[in-house]
Amino acid sequence: AELDEGWRQLASSKRTGQKRLSEAKVQLDTGKEALTEAKAEYEKAKADSDGELAEARQKIADAERDLQDLKEPTWYVWNRNNNPEYADYDGNAEKVDAVAAVFPVFFILVAALVCLTTMTRMVEEQRTQIGTLKALGYSRGAIQVKYVAYAMAASLVGSALGLAVGFKLFPWVIINAYKAMYNLPTPLTPIHWGFGAACTAVAVVCMGLTALGACTATLREFPAQLMRPKAPKAGKRVLLERVPFLWKRLNFTQKVTVRNLFRYKRRALMTIVGIAGCTALMLTGFGLRYAILSIGEKQYENIFVYDTLASLKDSLTPEETQNALSDALLVPDTAEGTLIYTRSLDVRAGGTVRTVNLLVPSEPETLREYFDLHERVSGKALDLTGDGVILNEKLARILDVRAGDTVSLLNPDGRPVEVTVTGINENYALNYVYMTPGAYEDGFRSKPAYNEILLNLADGADETAVSSGLMKLDAVQAVVQTSGLSSSFDKMLSSLNSIVWVLIFSAGALAIVVLYNLANINVNERVRELATIKVLGFFDKEVTAYITRENTISSILGMLIGLAGGIFLERFVVHTAEVDIVMFAPDISWDCFVFAGLLTMVFAQAVNFFLHFKLKKIDMVESLKSVE
Repeated sequence: AELDEGWRQLASSKRTGQKRLSEAKVQLDTGKEALTEAKAEYEKAKADSDGELAEARQKIADAERDLQDLKEPTWYVWNRNNNPEYADYDGNAEKVDAVAAVFPVFFILVAALVCLTTMTRMVEEQRTQIGTLKALGYSRGAIQVKYVAYAMAASLVGSALGLAVGFKLFPWVIINAYKAMYNLPTPLTPIHWGFGAACTAVAVVCMGLTALGACTATLREFPAQLMRPKAPKAGKRVLLERVPFLWKRLNFTQKVTVRNLFRYKRRALMTIVGIAGCTALMLTGFGLRYAILSIGEKQYENIFVYDTLASLKDSLTPEETQNALSDALLVPDTAEGTLIYTRSLDVRAGGTVRTVNLLVPSEPETLREYFDLHERVSGKALDLTGDGVILNEKLARILDVRAGDTVSLLNPDGRPVEVTVTGINENYALNYVYMTPGAYEDGFRSKPAYNEILLNLADGADETAVSSGLMKLDAVQAVVQTSGLSSSFDKMLSSLNSIVWVLIFSAGALAIVVLYNLANINVNERVRELATIKVLGFFDKEVTAYITRENTISSILGMLIGLAGGIFLERFVVHTAEVDIVMFAPDISWDCFVFAGLLTMVFAQAVNFFLHFKLKKIDMVESLKSVE
């Protein structure tokens, strides 16, 4: 049994050994295969490494050669003034500052006029008190201090209220108006104490001087004279009475009105001057609004008369460009089209350099179908010829050039191209130079690479469908409709409306103050006269007409003078507020005159309406009592 057991263990050991031997052989074969693969990978890695090493050595050699050829660089240091957007905003701020230096002068003059009238009336009303004070021994200076201090105190209170509005409301309105053109943060409206102190000082000094002037004339009289009422002005013949042909045709109230106007010359003159100033300011506001808002219509309907602009992709061959034009004309609703080359470059005249848009049409003889080039004043049509270039009016004004002068077009390679200005055309948005293909090739020594297509559409064409059809063309990368440009430009500039309306509102409010103040003083000074005519049988409406007719005539005269003077003020403001790339419409629309004049008369009639109720309340008995 032990022997059998030994034989079984021997057989089992033999089988185990054979199995292990077979596994070892398999592992040996696998190891040989792995070794073979490792050798192959090693050879491949070695070959790749040798190639990369050679490539790296070649790059090093090339870099060393480039380094040897490298020249010393030129450094350019730019500040934020070289940023076009920043420089443009800074220019706009300077324009607003220039406008702000003009309007306060008119407002202060009119305010001083109102204060002078008010203080004069106040001093005349208190003649008895002034005479009593002089009789009691008070000096002129002590009496003057009372009225000067009153005017200066009122000026301080008014200045505080005005500065609160001026520092907070108006800057916020104006800055938010410019947000339509610039990406601006939340506006900061701090109180500038220096400006506030200067404005307050001007207001206080002006009002104090007017009050001092009003007191000085009265204080020259003796106390006994001052304690009696001021003698009314004597009536006298007026100039119109020396013209019997006209004078006889006037009725009684009309004759009285004419005599009163000449009798109270100073008050009539103050009314005329005040209304003229306010009307001029309102005309300037309406004129500035028209000058801004009419740009879109004038530029994109009267000058740019094409309907659609399609921008082509870069690097197109001349054949591909012509094919793009042919394909564009196959789009439904397109009537005619032409190629044009546009690029931005600098133009120089004297020491002035400006960046402009150069336009080179492929067919100058058909340019008038897409651009209406003409002079603004005379309307004379301008033809683009190879003798020179056509500039827009604003660019010519900036460069100070005229037809026949020479300007330099600065090529990017630094070589200037001297050209003659053959015409100056009307233009309002951006600056353009028009040039023929032959003149461009002679000057720049290369043919223009046309990169845009101008198209005119059929009547009633669907612009959206045309744009979609053009965008399907491989050569077209963008499409712009002229109608869209006009509306976008109008939307951008309409934000400036708020500035204009602030000006119009301020001028209107000032007109109401001037009219009401002068009319109220007129009634108070003539209350005995008005009570007398009421006793004589004048009805309330007749008494009102007795006064308001004078106010109306003075307002009409002031309005006419203001409309005439406002033309020059509006032109100054328009030229001051312009930026380099935009020319505001220099003419004034007839409706601006109508609105400015109509508002003036509306304010005058509104004051007359409220004055009627004041006249009805005049107590005839109290007014006619003896003042002795």
